[in-house]
Amino acid sequence: MTQIEVGVFRSRLKERQQRGNLMRRLYAASFGVAILALVLLGLTIANEAFGYVTLVYQVEPETLSERPLADLSAAELADVLVQHEPNQLPKLMAESVAHMELKQFARLPLGQSLAGKAVPEAYRLLAPVDIAADERPAVLGEILAASLTQPELLHLIETAILQPTVDESWPLFEGLLNRAAIEQRLVELYPNEMTRPELQFKSWLRLEMLTQPMDSNPLISGVRTAVIGTLYLLVIVVLTAFPVGIAAAIYLEEYADNRKWYNRIIETNIRNLAGVPSIIYGLLGLQLLVRFMGDPGTGGLGLTSGQAFGVSDGTGRNIITAGLTLALLVLPVIIINAQEAIRAVPMSIREASYGLGATKWQTIRRSILPSALPGILTGIILSLSRAVGETAPLVVVGASTYIVQDPTLFSRFTALPIQIYNWTARPQAGFRELAAAAIIILLVLLIAINAVAFVLRSQARRRLQA
Repeated sequence: MTQIEVGVFRSRLKERQQRGNLMRRLYAASFGVAILALVLLGLTIANEAFGYVTLVYQVEPETLSERPLADLSAAELADVLVQHEPNQLPKLMAESVAHMELKQFARLPLGQSLAGKAVPEAYRLLAPVDIAADERPAVLGEILAASLTQPELLHLIETAILQPTVDESWPLFEGLLNRAAIEQRLVELYPNEMTRPELQFKSWLRLEMLTQPMDSNPLISGVRTAVIGTLYLLVIVVLTAFPVGIAAAIYLEEYADNRKWYNRIIETNIRNLAGVPSIIYGLLGLQLLVRFMGDPGTGGLGLTSGQAFGVSDGTGRNIITAGLTLALLVLPVIIINAQEAIRAVPMSIREASYGLGATKWQTIRRSILPSALPGILTGIILSLSRAVGETAPLVVVGASTYIVQDPTLFSRFTALPIQIYNWTARPQAGFRELAAAAIIILLVLLIAINAVAFVLRSQARRRLQA
């Protein structure tokens, strides 16, 4: 090598090193920007999910007891309910202790409807309607005091008697940094100290959200129906999209002849479908699943509406059609990732299997699929992450924004993204903060699903390495 060639080589080597250093810096900078964006996102959500509020009560707490309600014992709180809402006690008992409908609770013996609870022996065989009207409040109050904790009874008093509503709300950082200004504003708006609402810290994220249905009051509204609807949708996606997607990937990689034009068209269309906007899939689900296969009243087959199976009031706008629409949405992603995973399996594994006398299907089932499983699970993680956060297709196929009954396969339904969207659009104080708490629940659900898939993928890789 001449001196000129050595100089050219060294200059090009230095140039490549400089480009490599530049790319490393760009990668580090992009990684830092991504981390910063995640931190800002987390702070923004936490800022909305926690904060300060002023509450307006239909009945002022001071009128119920000379002492603060939070300082009263369970028995004293039960006495407050007996004194101020004696006629509401059967309903409160049915909902909070017996967990059944009021009509059913009223006619069942207390020993049966409140099995395992502290029911006085003299009333164990009597139903609430059989107890004398003048004795009923005291008996039910005694059972309430023995069956519920002090915080649970305090919550009952708030919802049944006090009935608070949010007057104004402030995010966490604004409440912490401008507390004095906010309190001064309250003094100006409410000169009378007796009627002035108190600025209170409020955590909108609470465990009770998972067990409470939606409500027009943000203080007692929950996401139970939305969480159940989301889980139903994910189960339908898993049961339909994953088997079909993996089977399609096996056909395209192991059986299809790419020299034939129709196989090339299928392959090209699948890759194009992965980039189609989600609302297009919603329109496809509306026409195919809701109208054509749904309500017979509009010329449908009655399959997805349930009328073909004896459901009289089905319309096709239900969890079945929504889940199948999401399955269509994520199907191209599953197929493409499964294809890549199968294609990455070394040819030597196939040749070794054939050399031992295995058939093509035995080779696929016992050698190729186990080797490709980690990559397939990666596609499953990506598809579930997309499905759990989709909103547009669910709106098109008829997701509801307000339901209080737990959904079934052929009933009206909602999902967490739909509920979050609805709450962010409502003008009343408290709902935007409630939406932030629901976002945290959605993120936790997504992380839990991804964690399960990640554990399964790690186990599959360990089995391959072993």
